[in-house]
Amino acid sequence: MMTKKIFLFIFTITLSTLIGCTYSVHQVPLSDFRPYADAKSGKPIEARGSQFVVMGFAQETSYVENAYKQLQNQCTDGTVTGIAAKSYSEHGFFSWTNHIHMQGLCVQR
Repeated sequence: MMTKKIFLFIFTITLSTLIGCTYSVHQVPLSDFRPYADAKSGKPIEARGSQFVVMGFAQETSYVENAYKQLQNQCTDGTVTGIAAKSYSEHGFFSWTNHIHMQGLCVQR
């Protein structure tokens, strides 16, 4: 009877470790608002990027730059200002995914 309880305990811990995941927010920097403009006069824009990492090995290393370019491409006839970039990770078993979520304000020239 005691062996069965120990087995179930170890099985439960192992299973939750293998399929459990966590999230970690790293940083949320914010740029300045230049040129200064009323928030109502601009258009809110956003872009996302991600990088999948297995045991420390990653193929996509320019996901932040790509997200920034996506943000700029949404504001071709204006200036992107007030950029907030949230960087966070989604952890799995021997792997994780780094995410970037950028939001900004497109102010027309």
